Amino acid sequence: MEQKFKLNHSKKFQLDAIESTIKIFEGQRKSDTSFVDFVDGVSPNKLDLTETEILENLNEIQETNLIPISSQLDGMNFSIEMETGTGKTYVYLRTIYELNKQYGFKKFIIVVPSVAIREGTKKNFEIVKDDFEVLYNKIPIRCSEYQSKNLSYVRDFCRSNQKIEIMIITLDAFNKDNNILNTPQPERGFYGKKPIELMHKTNPILILDEPQNMEREKSKEAISNMNPLFTLRYSATHRYPYNLFYRLSPIDALNQKLVKRIEVYSVTEDTSANKPNITCESVTTTNNKIKAKLKVVKNSGGKIKLTTVTVKQGDDLEKITNLTQYRDYIVNDLFVDKYVKFRNGTKITLGSSIGTDKTEIQRIQIRETIQSHFDRQQELKDKNIKVLSLFFIDKVSNYLDGGILQKIFDEEFNKLKTEYPDFAKLEPQNVRDGYFSQKKTDSEKTIEKDSEAFEKIMKAKERLLSFDEPTSFIFSHSALREGWDNPNVFVICTLNQSISNMRKRQEIGRGLRLPVSTPDLIQQTDDEYTLRVIANQNYEEYVETLQTEYNDDYHSGASPPIENARKLAWVKLDKAKFESKEFGKLWDKISPTTNYSTHINSDEFIKQCIDKIEKDLEIEALVIRRKLVSANMTKENDSIKISPDVMFTGSDEIEQNYLIGNIVDEFSERLNLTRKTVIKILTGIKNLNMIFNDPQKFVISTTEIIKKILHSHMIDGIEYSLDGKTLAKYDAFKDLIKTYEYKTIEAVNSVYDKVIFDSNFEKEISQRLSSQKERVKLYVKLPSRFTIPTPVGTYNPDWAIIGEKKDLQGNIQETFYFVVETKAKDELDLGTNEKLKIKCGKKHFKILDIPYKVIKEMSELERALNNE
Repeated sequence: MEQKFKLNHSKKFQLDAIESTIKIFEGQRKSDTSFVDFVDGVSPNKLDLTETEILENLNEIQETNLIPISSQLDGMNFSIEMETGTGKTYVYLRTIYELNKQYGFKKFIIVVPSVAIREGTKKNFEIVKDDFEVLYNKIPIRCSEYQSKNLSYVRDFCRSNQKIEIMIITLDAFNKDNNILNTPQPERGFYGKKPIELMHKTNPILILDEPQNMEREKSKEAISNMNPLFTLRYSATHRYPYNLFYRLSPIDALNQKLVKRIEVYSVTEDTSANKPNITCESVTTTNNKIKAKLKVVKNSGGKIKLTTVTVKQGDDLEKITNLTQYRDYIVNDLFVDKYVKFRNGTKITLGSSIGTDKTEIQRIQIRETIQSHFDRQQELKDKNIKVLSLFFIDKVSNYLDGGILQKIFDEEFNKLKTEYPDFAKLEPQNVRDGYFSQKKTDSEKTIEKDSEAFEKIMKAKERLLSFDEPTSFIFSHSALREGWDNPNVFVICTLNQSISNMRKRQEIGRGLRLPVSTPDLIQQTDDEYTLRVIANQNYEEYVETLQTEYNDDYHSGASPPIENARKLAWVKLDKAKFESKEFGKLWDKISPTTNYSTHINSDEFIKQCIDKIEKDLEIEALVIRRKLVSANMTKENDSIKISPDVMFTGSDEIEQNYLIGNIVDEFSERLNLTRKTVIKILTGIKNLNMIFNDPQKFVISTTEIIKKILHSHMIDGIEYSLDGKTLAKYDAFKDLIKTYEYKTIEAVNSVYDKVIFDSNFEKEISQRLSSQKERVKLYVKLPSRFTIPTPVGTYNPDWAIIGEKKDLQGNIQETFYFVVETKAKDELDLGTNEKLKIKCGKKHFKILDIPYKVIKEMSELERALNNE
């Protein structure tokens, strides 16, 4: 006799969810089980309560469960949020029994988004049925899968009045054209009515499993067409939590030890700037314009990192990335949802990559998964817990029929098994199996193609949990999402592309449930268990994405409406102030333009470059990095925070062959230095051999070091001189400036009616200047066209101010003019270019004989307004 799962029917969090649902309808009279609508022979559900009474019940439950109160009933939809792995299906199946026991409701339809979830629901009903017979005094019940052509089943469902009727139906089945519920003609045996009309009469209670997958208009219409008495919505990740009244959050589940903890083992390749590295993430069209998102290596201020960029036809990746390895990668052809092709002939299809050692990364992931599996099985063997591992792969063809992933698994399994007696005699083909959906939806035909794997993986949970069944490694593409999990999945390996549309919560949800022992199949709650995710991306990125998903699903920290944040404003020039004599004098003082020249001490410059390169340059050989972190989850300000604790680091060397070109010419071109100067620097450093670790990173990092020293020397030796020209104020100032309202503040004594601020400190400065009418005659936020030339780019100072000193009688004693740069932090914290530009600003305004002040705090502004 097959062993069955042993259930615990007294889990408080599950009973609380069930009781909360029952209380929504408190006051409802129990229906007479023998009632039949004799006109149509239908036995319907009936509801006596008004919506007002239901809302009062709902609010009372929400208050008890610390859920935000609904101000009005959001239709007859009610949402229950339960973390994946905590028994959501058990809860709604038992709720059906309780609704019948308390109120006599008999007609229930469970709507699921996929075949996988349908099979999971059917399996769960088989598991609970015998126990529920005891709990509910053998109440008659029939739970059946809906068959789209079975007319008699639909008729029996509608007419039955002696048992609970549960119909399990997928949205796909309901929406099919050959679905009998959609037939436009009356059918024999339906009292001259269409089948759907008889179904309407039953007023079924709908249970939506994973309703976030049913939000399309066609799906919502199909659900509405069932004419439900009310709808119960169960998910861990609601998109729209209509009338939410019960929540078991991820943190609740973790703190109460209801699910496994999560740890992330990341396997990533160092970012290389020595070859083109491109992943095609999307190719889409908007307003008849096709654009693609490509993940590329980019040089941002000397830092090499993978970045997603949006490109269109004609875009040049060399210019976008500032890296020479992308030379000739100019976007030529874009095919929506298909590929991007470059002028050099390179073509990258959607989801594919060039320039990464993907196979080696996947080999290491598979090796670490097998190793983790073996180690975990050794730990749990004494508890009679069989360990399962689950792989999500990128392409089905990479596994089936001796695909590359199958070959790698077999090789690595055979290498590692010799050290583990329990696995030493097993062959890899006997311990692995896969279930795949060849199409986007796991349709009936697809499942039939692989019925054996389907039976083992989707239906026979008990079989997989037995040590007698050798299968313990399961491969899947997309079929095993919501609706399938197994309590003994301890390792999940994500071999799929990072652009996969499978969310992180979907991936880890397949293994969150607490394990069961064998052969008794009793859930183990006496210890803390961990799910390991072996990911092909940086652990910080993985954890950040997971944290974002948790918070999106948790409905916390809603951002302000876009229309408010983007409300437009017009900033108007005050013509009277602009044409005033006072502003004319200020402009005359600050508008003369300058040129600069500079002198560099060549020997000192070369010496500093050599010293700095030898001290700071560190170029490591490229490796594949491995890191294991524990993802610790906490709640902060009504949001979920995941703090990773590093537990292990390791690396694997990558064999690389580099072609090192003429780096002297490359340095000379990048820095505008003579070849002689470059040669002196390179021959002077003792760590030139680092170039063999990573040539491009050596060039880029060394260029940044030399560039900073070069700019510093240029500015130390800079001299400004008047060029005999002035900037016309009518060229510098616009009559109207279009901006966003949230970036402006009203101004009193400025040449514009509002000031556009770039930081809170600038906002405070403007407020103070407007409030000091006795001391500030006029001020202006200098327009973007007011610039000073510098070796590190043009510089736009912040403010020009006319200050006044008055005696006690209000008579003007002194009028003074000055320019202000505002930085709300110590100048040492500024970027190198910011500091260099400020140095140039001081020298420029010294030639103009006008004070130039850097203001870092309000007290410094006060001293400036006192002309101190």
